[in-house]
Amino acid sequence: DNLHIQFTFTATDYDQDSVDGHLIVNVDDDVPSVVANEVSGSFASVVLDESVGNDASNPGDSIQANPPGDDTGNPAPIFPLPTAHVDNPVAFGEATIDGTTIAGLFSAQAGADGEGSHEYTLVLRDAGGTPTGIGNGYVQTNLSITDFTATGDPTPFYPNDTIYLVQVSAYQINGIVAGHDGILDSNTNPGTTDDQVAFRVVIDPITGAVTVDQYLAIHHDLTGSSADTTNYDDLATLSVIGDVGGGIFAGYSLTDGDGDTASATSDAPLSVGFQDDGINVDVAQAFVSGTSGA
Repeated sequence: DNLHIQFTFTATDYDQDSVDGHLIVNVDDDVPSVVANEVSGSFASVVLDESVGNDASNPGDSIQANPPGDDTGNPAPIFPLPTAHVDNPVAFGEATIDGTTIAGLFSAQAGADGEGSHEYTLVLRDAGGTPTGIGNGYVQTNLSITDFTATGDPTPFYPNDTIYLVQVSAYQINGIVAGHDGILDSNTNPGTTDDQVAFRVVIDPITGAVTVDQYLAIHHDLTGSSADTTNYDDLATLSVIGDVGGGIFAGYSLTDGDGDTASATSDAPLSVGFQDDGINVDVAQAFVSGTSGA
């Protein structure tokens, strides 16, 4: 959006010969610039520890992976899982990637016109790297939920425990599972669906902080035991099946003082992981006063 200024003048010599001329001044507009920095996939990462209360291999929830702990104070889900869709699920775990880290994914300059506004967003890309848009598709992940019918009965209550990603707004992406009917239909039948939300990823449009809320327990493949508690904290990290460019990405747009805009999407997806919750059994010790006979 350049500004052209034209001056017209007439030059006359001593014996009244004259000629007309023009002077054109071209003022180039200064535009903002936003570039995605090249970073590793773990640059912007968050890990939630599923443990509620004490963790068998990490006692004291206040020293988990995300100090001062990622417990919300709410209980973990109960089994069997619900048959009807839960409109307002309650998170039992929550952790955040700070806004400074997200800002570090981009290099931005507002230019001479100064910053008018900026906005952070989330971008969901399918396995081929194509943005899905809002409510336009389900992206299959490597994660699944823990699901069983009842204590002593390991039969899954849901037909399909795989977690799929769906973009519900420019600032929110949900990880969902098909509910008791086994049909993913949150996008097409929001009023009647029984899909359940396993976790939610939300970005603050101003600060860039990304918060992950967990509602259902994530299945972990490695088995721990009291003899070897290493696998109690088995880590499952989110990825997209068939991934050649899929995942949850951050976006940033910048508008300068006279309305010019620039935007970019992060070079690498956000890294979201879930640590397993190990079993914790306290053994009560009996105390007998006096002495015993031999």
